[in-house]
Amino acid sequence: MKRYYDVVVVGGGPAGSMAARYAAELGVSVLILEKDRDIGYPVRCGEAVSRKGVEEFIEPDEKWIASHITKFSMNAPDGTEVVLPLPEEGFVLERRVFDYELAKSAANAGVEILTRAYVNGLLFDGDAVSGVKFDYRGEQHEVEADVIIAADGVESRVGRWAGIKTHIDFRDMESCVQYTVSGIDVDPNTIYFHFGSNAAPEDIFGYFRRGVIRQTSD
Repeated sequence: MKRYYDVVVVGGGPAGSMAARYAAELGVSVLILEKDRDIGYPVRCGEAVSRKGVEEFIEPDEKWIASHITKFSMNAPDGTEVVLPLPEEGFVLERRVFDYELAKSAANAGVEILTRAYVNGLLFDGDAVSGVKFDYRGEQHEVEADVIIAADGVESRVGRWAGIKTHIDFRDMESCVQYTVSGIDVDPNTIYFHFGSNAAPEDIFGYFRRGVIRQTSD
């Protein structure tokens, strides 16, 4: 680890890894600081995405696609089901594999990655952000950079420290409970939604089959 990088990215999720990779491909030095031990874990995502959204940034790879989604099933409280074909295929991702592969592509482009690196403050040169402070393996460190990318979530602490309004009002947020279960018989290519208070307290309940991911050794 150096004392200076052209770019420091806080957060090793998909946004952080892709930003870091593209920056490194332009020939600059890049460091990713990820607070968790493993890239991609714990999973904080429902994992269903559109093909178009993925293809804007990376070529789809079957190693991190759990299933292909081609249909959308809507179920009313009276039991009526309407199944609609999707105009464009979607994916259910295996996020642990997906995030890992994105981070690996960043590393292959020359990005340095530190996990268990908890950013706890910014460095300033006057009013300008000039670096970050972080805890790494029980020791406090400081790294300077020309550019800091705050990829630490929708309510970014790093952005807030820099003076950006990142707070989201509770009225604009929705929470949910997610379970991974086995032994259910559903079409692997369909996303199901059930509407009505008999389905869930907040009137909507959704599920899909994740499929089986092949294990890879690389």
